[in-house]
Amino acid sequence: MSDQTSISRCFSEGPVAGSNQVGGLIGKNYTNAAIVVSYSSGNVSGISRVGGVIGYNYNFSEAVSCVWNVDSSGLTDGVGQSVNSTETLLVGYTTAEMQDAISFTNIGWDFLGETINGTEEHWDVDDTVNNGYPHLYTAPVENEEEVYPIANTLNVYPNPFIGSTRIKVSDNSYQDSEVKIYNLTGQLVNSIPIGSQQEVNWLGNDSKGQSVSSGVYFIRVQSALSESTMKVVLLK
Repeated sequence: MSDQTSISRCFSEGPVAGSNQVGGLIGKNYTNAAIVVSYSSGNVSGISRVGGVIGYNYNFSEAVSCVWNVDSSGLTDGVGQSVNSTETLLVGYTTAEMQDAISFTNIGWDFLGETINGTEEHWDVDDTVNNGYPHLYTAPVENEEEVYPIANTLNVYPNPFIGSTRIKVSDNSYQDSEVKIYNLTGQLVNSIPIGSQQEVNWLGNDSKGQSVSSGVYFIRVQSALSESTMKVVLLK
């Protein structure tokens, strides 16, 4: 059970079996909990409330951009039962589709070599690694003595969020620019001036003040010298 917790960028390969509330990743997603950008590739079996991703999604919890294998799981439903909760971009893929990066980038996953979903390179896919399924990507280090820590320009908290989130920019070279918010299709949703405080609040709205739908968005700041992008998940 996941209770008031956010789980992101995880995957499960093993079989899961039980009786009630059985899911490939979470048995019970309970009370304002979220599971985002994660997948399950194993067999899932049970008697009631059985789902490829979540057995029981309950009480304002959410699944965002999550995937399960319809072939190996034997299930056509990603969630066994959902009560007062939502599922956004919850997709069942065949084994062949799950071994194709395009299937995941189409729902907002950040993969090595693509930039529309960000440049942080969270995932990669390789026929020789992880049975051809996506795996978490780690950049190779050629000479550790030459590697230095780089400050994270953007800090977004809470993330995922409900209502509003605070966006803090740690580099003062951005103070005369704007925080720009994009949706999954790359459309500009809102622009918020940064100012001298280098901190803004986004209320989950567009440039006209209208609330936007729940899902994955991208926070981007850009100056004359550099730019930084971070993914954020809005829950309703």
